[in-house]
Amino acid sequence: MSIPLRYFITYTIDVRLLTRLAVAFILCTVIGTLTHEFGHYLAAIAQGYNARVNFMSTNIYLTPNQHPMSAYEYFLFTIGGPLETILTGCLGFILLLYFRTTFYNAQQLSLWQWCIVFVTFFWSRQIANLVVWIGRYFINGYYSVQGDEIKLSRYLGVPDLTILIITAVIGLVIASITIFRFIPKEQRLTFILSGLLGGTAGYTIWLVLLGKYILP
Repeated sequence: MSIPLRYFITYTIDVRLLTRLAVAFILCTVIGTLTHEFGHYLAAIAQGYNARVNFMSTNIYLTPNQHPMSAYEYFLFTIGGPLETILTGCLGFILLLYFRTTFYNAQQLSLWQWCIVFVTFFWSRQIANLVVWIGRYFINGYYSVQGDEIKLSRYLGVPDLTILIITAVIGLVIASITIFRFIPKEQRLTFILSGLLGGTAGYTIWLVLLGKYILP
């Protein structure tokens, strides 16, 4: 079933809003990456291991008398990141549903409403992971097995892409509901463009250019 163009196309783009939302997407890319890693960090600390978060990963440090993580402990450590991201996105979606009447009646979203939208869009990380995986596979001809979702799938004994695809599909459904049910029609195209621009810029600025110097 196709979605009529009238659901997201308007005759104009709000350049001021586009700029603000793009900046918000850049900031949320950084925040989302660090909170994701903090989920790994908490999972390590809860199991008695020392850990340190850098700009894109979490490293475990063993004391002299400490044994390496068991397979199950490493599973808990690995799931900590995606679980933080998904739970944050679920919280945002629950708030969207709770305040749905205010969203339905709004012609333009207020600051607090945009904040809920961006919290819900923590789910977009799962979509981005699948898109990046597909891109790398077609460019390089092979794929890395270092992603959290692939590690989790291997521990559970299911095909590598199982968790990656399932979470990406759920994320796509939630993102679509958010865009087409909770963002006013006049602001939808602006929001979509800001997400593409800001998300790409945030990834490049933090993960490629500056993150390794700010939080090595």
